[in-house]
Amino acid sequence: MAKIEASVILPLFRSEHIAWLALEGYSRQNHISFDWELVVAEEQNSGEVFGERAVKAYADRLFSVGCKQIKYIPLKKWVPLGTKYNIMAKAIDDDSRIWVHSAADYYPAP
Repeated sequence: MAKIEASVILPLFRSEHIAWLALEGYSRQNHISFDWELVVAEEQNSGEVFGERAVKAYADRLFSVGCKQIKYIPLKKWVPLGTKYNIMAKAIDDDSRIWVHSAADYYPAP
């Protein structure tokens, strides 16, 4: 397995209709010269769940731009955003040198 140099953490909550923005943006990145991972955490009881299947539907496109793994963390109940960041930070790869916060409604430019 390639050494993960960076982690993108994406907290989702009631993001059924907007999480595609971030994933589409990540899928369209250019000139990525390092291996990275995507870590997603999402409450499963929000009623507007984007879901693991929808996240992993982007896998081939994400892998083509340097993503080496996707971690989806299903949360049983709502947690404050700070707690969610802490959960995701604990899940990042041990080799990751940096982690970048993202948001469901953020479309990163290529």
